[in-house]
Amino acid sequence: MTTSWQTTVSGLVLIFRDALAALVPHMERAKLPWREGEAYDEWDEISEVIFDKIVAQSLRCALGPEGESLRLPRYDMVYDNYRDFSFIAVQSG
Repeated sequence: MTTSWQTTVSGLVLIFRDALAALVPHMERAKLPWREGEAYDEWDEISEVIFDKIVAQSLRCALGPEGESLRLPRYDMVYDNYRDFSFIAVQSG
């Protein structure tokens, strides 16, 4: 049985951040660099999966059938053009 819960995009991003922070000691034990400028593909791949499952998949589910068309850019990737991607808009107040 799936239980429903309410959160915000900010809440999802904070959960994602906390999940990465929780992995740091384990990455250090495994001798896998995680710091900016030192990290390699392993950290980026792990981060991408966690982002997809916590942030992107939660947004897709929250949107219901429309969520299937949500096309976010890959985590930590830079594109020449973002025209074909969905985006998350931030509004204050």
